[in-house]
Amino acid sequence: MPLTASQLFSVFDRLRPTNVDVTPSPDMSSIAAIRAGWRWPIDCPTDEELSAAWDEIQAELAAVQYRIDRVSGTPPVYAPISDQLDMLYHDQIDGTTTWKDHIKAVKAAHPKPS
Repeated sequence: MPLTASQLFSVFDRLRPTNVDVTPSPDMSSIAAIRAGWRWPIDCPTDEELSAAWDEIQAELAAVQYRIDRVSGTPPVYAPISDQLDMLYHDQIDGTTTWKDHIKAVKAAHPKPS
């Protein structure tokens, strides 16, 4: 799978030494262009290193994607805090479980990965 320039820079940023800074230039839109313009004081990562680093980034994102989905994903998502506080208030007054049901529905729709 060829990586986009943005993905490549994420990978390179992970692989580079911490004391080396890089600013992407517009002509670096492919791995060939990046390799041709390589100026860091280390060897350019191999395709295998790039793929491994990208897989790590993807795994880290997948591990927390459920959190993002609970807030901004497809419904059901968490209601705004003001609405949740209102649910809690009315649950106390009316003896209902609206807030608990809401939270349970969101967590069921966007479960944590095992």
